[in-house]
Amino acid sequence: MRRSPVSGTLTGVTDGAPDGGLQAQRNDHGRRVDRVLRRMLPSAPLSLLYRLLRTGAVRLNGARTTPGA
Repeated sequence: MRRSPVSGTLTGVTDGAPDGGLQAQRNDHGRRVDRVLRRMLPSAPLSLLYRLLRTGAVRLNGARTTPGA
C-alpha cells in the first residue's frame, strides 16, 4: 500500500480554509487521507467518507485521492 503525505487542502467541506475546504494540519503529515478525514469529521459515517474517496469527491492538492493515500 502506498502512502502519500497529507500536506494540502482537502476540498468539499467548508471549514474556513481559503478555498472553502478542510485544511490539513502539520501533524497530519504522513498520515493516510482516510484517517485524517475521520479525525476531522468524527460524526460522518465511515462508509460516507470511503464513498467520497472512491468517487473522487475528495481532492488533495487539486488531484483526486484514494482511501489509502
